Amino acid sequence: LSPFTLLGSWEKRITEGKKLPQYLVCEFSSWQVRDAWVALGANLPTFELTCLTTPEGSPDDSNSDNLLLFGSYSGKILAYEPWRKPLASLTGRPVSQISSIDRLTRGALLPGQGFAPAYAICKTLGADSQKVSDAIKNFRGVPHRVEHVGMRGNIMFVNDSAATIPAAVSFGISNFFPLPVHLICGGSDTNLDPEPLLTPLRESASVHLMDGSFTRKNLIPLMDKNGIKYSGPFATVEQAAIDAFKTAEDNISEKPQVVLLSPGAQAFEHYADEFDRGLRFKALASSLSNNN
Repeated sequence: LSPFTLLGSWEKRITEGKKLPQYLVCEFSSWQVRDAWVALGANLPTFELTCLTTPEGSPDDSNSDNLLLFGSYSGKILAYEPWRKPLASLTGRPVSQISSIDRLTRGALLPGQGFAPAYAICKTLGADSQKVSDAIKNFRGVPHRVEHVGMRGNIMFVNDSAATIPAAVSFGISNFFPLPVHLICGGSDTNLDPEPLLTPLRESASVHLMDGSFTRKNLIPLMDKNGIKYSGPFATVEQAAIDAFKTAEDNISEKPQVVLLSPGAQAFEHYADEFDRGLRFKALASSLSNNN
């Protein structure tokens, strides 16, 4: 689904004389960027502000799909420090015109790295820093993205089922360092490189695999090659979650523990979609939480 589909409803509101929102905020996945570029090319709408939210990657990779959003149609540009020079070169602008997320968030008390781009964007658009900090402090997240869905004893259940690519799992785990994380991952193959999963797999207190073509073709060989222990693969997310919960119960820890569903893979072989997978995990977490 292209974020631009919303523009049609906005045009209808204009003809009806209705007021429009002040901002349209679009979060593009890399494939949405590619599709938008193929469909619109140089006719992309003008953006008041464009932000590259990833802190990692290869700044020298000028072929990245994400970088197609940066051009003459970009107004203000925000990026983490390593990306400023590459983006300046790509857009033909001075580096001074590429704002640094690192500098804009220096000294800000944020609950996690993932909030830094949002804070920097709001600040650049003129929002009051204290109001932005208060809003972030009260933000409870969105469904299926590092969503706290239950608690039993010192064991927290977190639904990150929307993490459908390997790189997203690192972000999910980073929210809970240094707590013990019992990771549930795996699923359907979309020809993605499993290597970005290696670090979160090593950092996890235990790993519980859901069955699928990605799990069998890529994930299990990667873990076997690197000597990483795992249980499964399990046929359902419920089975994997129960196994992770029992492992957490057996793990004597004074710290809170996290049972984290962060698959790093798609869900289409066993579920309607990643949201169906997340809802089934949430239902199980709720039943376990209610049995305290």
